[in-house]
Amino acid sequence: AEVLVIDDFEYADAAAAQAAWQAAESSTPVEIMPRDVDGGKTALKFPCLYSDEKVNRAVYDRAVTLDLSAYGSIAFDFYSEDPKLVRNGTIYFHSENGWFGSGFSVAKGWKRVVIGRGSFGTEDTPTGWHKIDGIRICAWKSGNVDTVCAVDNLHARTEDILVVRGSSAQAESRTAARAAEQMSEYISYYGVPHGVLAEEDVAAGGLPNCRLAILAYSPSMSDALADQLTRFVEAGGKIAVFYSTHPRVAELLGLGPRTY
Repeated sequence: AEVLVIDDFEYADAAAAQAAWQAAESSTPVEIMPRDVDGGKTALKFPCLYSDEKVNRAVYDRAVTLDLSAYGSIAFDFYSEDPKLVRNGTIYFHSENGWFGSGFSVAKGWKRVVIGRGSFGTEDTPTGWHKIDGIRICAWKSGNVDTVCAVDNLHARTEDILVVRGSSAQAESRTAARAAEQMSEYISYYGVPHGVLAEEDVAAGGLPNCRLAILAYSPSMSDALADQLTRFVEAGGKIAVFYSTHPRVAELLGLGPRTY
């Protein structure tokens, strides 16, 4: 993979960490947590003061300027002292007028979390992954007892393999999203690194640094996506397509006229 280090959380002290990551929604300011791993000595500690009735989640924001349009997955390490007290986590990327967000499960101790970019939902109207101006990480309350979470090694990754999620703006969007999610789960089961991009992202920007694109289900494939896939294959890329597809993509696969 090609890796962009968004934050390695190697802050000199708590003051430096607090200058970068702002506590929101009555959350307690971040702290530094020792963590001796390859490439680092510290992580970012979230004091989750869930005994406070006003606190529903621990929320921390950082202002950034990032173009993540070429990256297929977001990866980070997340720590939970007691997962029974944390319902789940959410990571958001802000883009001008809205958010891209994805939930993730937590485990006791450290856990590596990898989320395909196409698995992120939207809130309001984000401009796009090419214009990211903020990051938000949340740990949602499950019990009224104080606990601790932490995050480390926040990366964006390009992968040789991409799963393409069918358009969210067309018919059968929920089925298409679930098909992409299942495909990602199957590949993850075998430990194969991969990213997930939405059909709209691929149609707009192609398949950068990718060798194999897997279309789990694209029931209403656009001409723009078919054009990008054609260019991708002509440049040496490979595609795997399930169920229905665009006539031009069928030709790329060596399939003639089809009837039902």
